Amino acid sequence: MDIMRMILFHDGTTIGAFHKPLGKSIESFSLRGSSVKSAPTVVNCLILEPNGNCFTLIDAAALATGKLQRFTSASCPSVYVSMLGEVLRFRNMYFHQNIYAHQHHLTKEQLKWRNAALPTQIRWRCGGFKAASIKIDTGMYLFQSMDGIAQVTLCDTGSMFEATFLVPVAMHNDTTRFPVTLMKQRFYRDLIPESWLYPATVLIQLRMAYIIRGYTMKMSLNNDTENKPSPELIQEAKYYLEQWQKHTKNPELKGDDGQPLWRFKKAKQVWILRWMYRADVVNKALFSIVLEYLGGMQGTARDRVLREAQVVIEATKDSENQTTEAEQTLEQKLQRRKMKRAFQIAKALA
Repeated sequence: MDIMRMILFHDGTTIGAFHKPLGKSIESFSLRGSSVKSAPTVVNCLILEPNGNCFTLIDAAALATGKLQRFTSASCPSVYVSMLGEVLRFRNMYFHQNIYAHQHHLTKEQLKWRNAALPTQIRWRCGGFKAASIKIDTGMYLFQSMDGIAQVTLCDTGSMFEATFLVPVAMHNDTTRFPVTLMKQRFYRDLIPESWLYPATVLIQLRMAYIIRGYTMKMSLNNDTENKPSPELIQEAKYYLEQWQKHTKNPELKGDDGQPLWRFKKAKQVWILRWMYRADVVNKALFSIVLEYLGGMQGTARDRVLREAQVVIEATKDSENQTTEAEQTLEQKLQRRKMKRAFQIAKALA
């Protein structure tokens, strides 16, 4: 059977819908057929209860007679084992409580044996991390437990986690060895389960440390007192942004030469992105236009500017001290203004 749709409810109830074509119509095999009729299909709906121990099957017979069939997962009829296995995998991957695993639904390859029971708690390393060593070749960030029974990965965008770990498997008969299987769970940054909170927090912090360490944008994060650009370049950037603002309000405006009033220039945009954090280069009035300009950016360019703003926030926040406004040097004041502008940019692009 092919999966049509899976639905997971908040309490753990899971619904899986499956369909299977009964056969192909003869027209589908004939090149002379004027039209191809879709083959009839059989649809089964499997409703798994919150704890995963039982399920209800709704098929054509149930709809015809009005009688539903309810089975225990451990004694599932063989004809429904593949469907139940798919529903259980989906439930266990996205429902982070009461994981259910039984030998009846696992293949020989999925079932593993241990001479000792799994530990009741997973041991994670505390401290002594290296940001460079935690990023793997695929671009993801990996954190493994000390006992080797679990690991958590964070995707390169920093939004989704995947935990892989061993869980005990229920059996029909008692054995001297302990059956286990490898389970996967996925969760997002704003919905981290309590059981994975520590490794997920470590990965988030190490990812940010890796970004800050490997940051290669042209603008220097630590040297805000470098030479300012010439007044001519500042004036050109101001003119470019003002013309863009007029063009945005009225795209039909033309210049004296009959050409559009504003045209995109990559060199100007690069210059603006480099110097927009410097209050002594881009004044407050001009920065307000820059925020409007950034709001119109799309795609990877927008994501890159947002990521750079987040890096600036982290870098300047760590270097900020508790001195009063009157005691601060010019460099410290520029750092504070840079962080404030980074917050404004991140808010405009979020």
